[in-house]
Amino acid sequence: MIGYEIFKYVDPALYPHERRMIYPFMAAFLGLFTGGLLFGLYIITPATFKAMVIFFTFVGAEPIIHIKDFYNTILIVTLGTMEEYSQTYSCSEFSWL
Repeated sequence: MIGYEIFKYVDPALYPHERRMIYPFMAAFLGLFTGGLLFGLYIITPATFKAMVIFFTFVGAEPIIHIKDFYNTILIVTLGTMEEYSQTYSCSEFSWL
């Protein structure tokens, strides 16, 4: 979103040949964002739950993590992130930032 805002700010000042140079960067930005999203989902999240299980056993608690808890955590983080992005976008559109 920040990249989009920067692009929309700079776009009117660019020549057509300069605009064409921006598109590979936009594709790279999208690819890196998607890669980071998948990295977080498939590597960071399972590692976090494994660390929680290790911590539970270390403190003597019974490590009971249901699949519901896993998906609930993913859902809460995803919805919270989406809400923050929408608020930031709204504020930037109305020049409150």
